[in-house]
Amino acid sequence: MAAILPATSDDLTPGLLNQLLADAPEFAGAEIVSTDVEIIGTGRGFVGEVARVSLTFAGNHPSAPDSIVAKLPARHDSTREFGFSGGAYEHEYLFYTHLAGDCGVPVPDCYFAGFDGRTQKTVLLIEDLSDYHSPGPGEEISIEDATMVVRSHAAMHAKWWGGGRLAPFPWLDRSGADRRETFRSSVQKGLAKVPDFDPRLWPDGVLDILNKMDNILDLMWDREDRGPRTLVQFDSRPGNVLFSRSTDQADRLKFIDFGGIALGNGAADIAYFATWGVSPDARRAREPGLMRLYYDCLMERGVQDYEWDQFSEDYRWGQFRFPIVILLALGALDTSTIDNEIFTRAFSSMVALIDWDCAALLK
Repeated sequence: MAAILPATSDDLTPGLLNQLLADAPEFAGAEIVSTDVEIIGTGRGFVGEVARVSLTFAGNHPSAPDSIVAKLPARHDSTREFGFSGGAYEHEYLFYTHLAGDCGVPVPDCYFAGFDGRTQKTVLLIEDLSDYHSPGPGEEISIEDATMVVRSHAAMHAKWWGGGRLAPFPWLDRSGADRRETFRSSVQKGLAKVPDFDPRLWPDGVLDILNKMDNILDLMWDREDRGPRTLVQFDSRPGNVLFSRSTDQADRLKFIDFGGIALGNGAADIAYFATWGVSPDARRAREPGLMRLYYDCLMERGVQDYEWDQFSEDYRWGQFRFPIVILLALGALDTSTIDNEIFTRAFSSMVALIDWDCAALLK
């Protein structure tokens, strides 16, 4: 019988969690008798509701974690609709059920994953990484941590380079016309909200580029279809990586948020990551080193027939990923819950489009 899935974090009762975790080895023989649910990540731009659930057991069960994290659909209607229609909820469910254990980067342990598109319910019960940390709003990721992330992305990209080994997972291929039109529609919803913001928040020339978004999407997809493609996280911002506070832990970092997991261009993951959460001056200073590090790691892991010039051009095209994700957020999220400073910093970071002369790619 199919598991009964919670609609919101209010439904995460001891009885339901005992049912959902019954087959998880970590919870074998353990009975949850009470829960304490705390919403986390408010204002960070999450597409779903994320809650930390503290657990109390009947008796002593040292092998069972005393807390887990639950990821559920958003309560905000437009965000919830985006998560289902755009495939983010389903793809993260499929990632944890088919790929997480062998994807190439460390991720949280998953104790249960459920998805029901008919009832629009989904839940992930995953490892609580509260002993890890990530850069907060306004906090720049250190060059040491950025180096670890770029190395990890290169490892995942090299593992799946060419995309052939991902054929058993057709849901990763988002090149179909219907999927792309749904994506385009979501971007256009965000673009319609751009006039709500003071135009002085954008660097000179950026709004002119954003107004060509339909053309940008067509050109990007054409280039992506020509390859090379690999497994990409898509939303590869620093906030989607958690870093261990202890040097003794085997996994110094763990990646989260795989709603955008897909076949795509690996260089765009790196361009997007390098732009997020750092000042334009910091990006300009560290970008050449991170680009060289990523490329050298690909070569060391056996990637062939990928010249530096092609990578550099892919990276340049990858600059469009950042504004596209911001537009998706504007169109889908309840922006009233998000610190306006996040958008202000994001808009200013789009100067990367100017630095890389991305307008010239559209001529």
